[in-house]
Amino acid sequence: PTGIAIEIADNLPAAEIEKQANYIHGLEFDRVGKKVRINLIAIRDKSNNTGTFANAVKAVQGASALPLMMISSNPAVLEAGAAIAKDKKPLLYGANPQNYQAMAEIAKKYNCPLGVVAKDLDELADLTPKITALGIKELVLDPSCQGVTNTRQLLSDITQIRRLALKKTFRPLGFPVMAFSPENATPYEESIFAATFIAKYAGIVVLKGKEFWQMLPLVTIRQNIY
Repeated sequence: PTGIAIEIADNLPAAEIEKQANYIHGLEFDRVGKKVRINLIAIRDKSNNTGTFANAVKAVQGASALPLMMISSNPAVLEAGAAIAKDKKPLLYGANPQNYQAMAEIAKKYNCPLGVVAKDLDELADLTPKITALGIKELVLDPSCQGVTNTRQLLSDITQIRRLALKKTFRPLGFPVMAFSPENATPYEESIFAATFIAKYAGIVVLKGKEFWQMLPLVTIRQNIY
């Protein structure tokens, strides 16, 4: 089933980070006799500061036992977080053509999966073999470069990745994929976006909204599909 991740910015006050993490941890629903819940907390680097990011990771870990995803293009920042949460094996995001060697070193050092981001499918297919050659086998792909402006295009790209991997056994794209919600989406648009990619091939959807009314339909559709 698709993992649902909710973002928390690292530059918020510590008390607010703990409050949000505790709230996200409590997003568990009882549906037809089964417990369904949000799966991950994604800590986003807004500060570009290793100390700030490390403190945010500590605050989240103190308030929730959920698995973690860490989002930064700065390897030093990600390593600061990974060192604290290494026992949880957080998903580290994101390796790109400029930083993939440093990111792969960190993922290997802490035995963590690595998120890989590129501007298009060609660049993504070129990048993943370079990372696997460095010894990293657990990858999650982001074909959107977090820059979703056309949901239809992202859906087409993710569908193409699945087809190439499964029907053509194209190894460079044979990894799970993730989808980040559009930057300026309204809460309603974000819910529609998430439902689309829960139904269509995303291994993880990463969202900013965290309201109860947004999450219940998403865990419901996921349960109905899987």
